[in-house]
Amino acid sequence: MEQESAKRMWARSVNRHQVRYTEMLSDGDSAAFREVVALNPYPGHEVVKLECINHAYKRMGTALRKISSQKKLGGKGVGKLTAKKCKTLQNYYRGAILNNQGSIDQMKAEIWAGLLHGMSTDDSPLHTRCNPSWCWYRKAEDNGETPGSHKQHAGNFLKREVGEKLIPVYHRMSSDSLLQRMQHGGTQNANECLNSVIWARCPKTVFVRKSRVEAAASMAISTFNEGASAMLAVMEKLWLQSTAVTVSAMRQTDLLRISKAEAVTSASLKYRRKSLSTAKKVKRHQQEGPTYGAGMD
Repeated sequence: MEQESAKRMWARSVNRHQVRYTEMLSDGDSAAFREVVALNPYPGHEVVKLECINHAYKRMGTALRKISSQKKLGGKGVGKLTAKKCKTLQNYYRGAILNNQGSIDQMKAEIWAGLLHGMSTDDSPLHTRCNPSWCWYRKAEDNGETPGSHKQHAGNFLKREVGEKLIPVYHRMSSDSLLQRMQHGGTQNANECLNSVIWARCPKTVFVRKSRVEAAASMAISTFNEGASAMLAVMEKLWLQSTAVTVSAMRQTDLLRISKAEAVTSASLKYRRKSLSTAKKVKRHQQEGPTYGAGMD
């Protein structure tokens, strides 16, 4: 479905809108992008693939958890690659991408800093590339203080032999070609959210006519971009009289949507969601083992 939609959009963009879509933001293994390239909608003009930062973030997490189980690097004990440390390294990776937009070299340096930070010891501190915003060692130096012992931060420690096993993953996930495709700093969140709004009106599990799908998509796009109040304009076009109760209900719906969005972005709820998500993934992984994930064959 996504492939066919992409082909139609790119094929008709010049004739219908007099524009060329020169970039496509998609997953790393996007079949839609391959279809558009094969279509060659703009002879002489290349369509460039952009990488979704969230997908790369998930691929990093998948790779770390996979190598932790396959190489027997996980488990209990100081310096082991636990699920919590995988999540920490994964977050460092995403932060490095977001904090260094516009510079591949700086982005790559901070990505590797996340790994070296965990491998550091009192005898061999490896914090030169670390960002003071998340590195306790660099933060102390910037404040003119003497950094404490690494033993006080053993929760993030990785044994050297464990860290060395992760080097191939970091080489792959910090390649120039991949980082170049993430210079935009964008994600597919808006697309995924819009899809959920469409399917809420027209579930994929139920067969319906084409007209129902088109109506659901049109209504979803209108409310997604302009809120429930957009339906008032639709009603007017259909010569339907909107009452004061209808207008009030639409506005209340929009206000509720805004308040929920603000609550979701609060720091405390973000932390709680991440903690619950990590706990669920660990429990599921223990019960089922690796099944599917970004970057898995």
